[in-house]
Amino acid sequence: MRSGRWKLTDDRKLFDMSDAHFVEKPVAAGTDTEASKAARARLAAVLKELNPGGGKGDALGEKLNGVGE
Repeated sequence: MRSGRWKLTDDRKLFDMSDAHFVEKPVAAGTDTEASKAARARLAAVLKELNPGGGKGDALGEKLNGVGE
């Protein structure tokens, strides 16, 4: 799942995508900044509600509105 600068994978790995399309920078939980910690929490909450193994629904856009600024 991606929102703005941040990408969270199904296995809960967070990436800083500020240099995307050239590089994905992994952000280990132990090195979180305030911004990455907040993004990790917001994206994890949305991902928890979505059931990634069950496919995507129309509610995805609604869930992401305002996430990852």
